[in-house]
Amino acid sequence: MARRDIRYARKSQTATLGSLNPGDSITELDGTAYRLFYSDSAGDIQELEHGTAGQILTSNGASADVSWQDNSALAPVKWIDFVTGFATTPSFLSTIASGDVWQYDYTSTTLYRLIGPSEDSFYTNYSGSAVSGLVVSKAITY
Repeated sequence: MARRDIRYARKSQTATLGSLNPGDSITELDGTAYRLFYSDSAGDIQELEHGTAGQILTSNGASADVSWQDNSALAPVKWIDFVTGFATTPSFLSTIASGDVWQYDYTSTTLYRLIGPSEDSFYTNYSGSAVSGLVVSKAITY
């Protein structure tokens, strides 16, 4: 990325992108409008090129750069797909503090369903005493 002039709040002067001091805040970027910036794994500020029409900005985890993904690759999560799409009969695992845990085996993955007094949810992980990795949830109201 070419260095651009910036103005930052602590000092009323112009600096290059590489000469900010800790605690300085960027308040204005001079140059072309509609730019996207992020800091990479080395802490350097990078300009992210725009994606194509219909793409969405996606996190690739805490240690990876962001990227554009096709919206069609992210299918909507439908509750009915989880409660009817399993390959085998769900099996009861245990009762934990927040409800009953059931194991659902699908063709390519295993999910854990927590059914409690105020929640009916599917998770990716079960430790024997807790679930984590929420996939989809349906609130239960009385």
